[in-house]
Amino acid sequence: MDAHRFVIADEDSSLWGHLFGPGQGETMTRFVFDREENAISAAEYQVGTAWLPMTEEMLVNFYDHLANANPDALENPISWGLRTSSELPSWVEVPAAAPSGP
Repeated sequence: MDAHRFVIADEDSSLWGHLFGPGQGETMTRFVFDREENAISAAEYQVGTAWLPMTEEMLVNFYDHLANANPDALENPISWGLRTSSELPSWVEVPAAAPSGP
């Protein structure tokens, strides 16, 4: 697996500020972007001290922001204070594998 597959913004690198709409203040986010799949693998936004999963509407807005408005952040993540990894960070909940039949 590519050692730089995932671009990550989180507490171990740098959180990512995002404006979700007109009149809304900046919201801190953490995310994992899969460069092989060109997709967001995980994304959460901060409310107080809690992290909540982004809604589908938020994800569409956030993907457009990352991939179209800030593509350099995905191409050169270190220069944006982000990190890369071949593994998902521990805060990402990976769905359990489906049980196999007998």
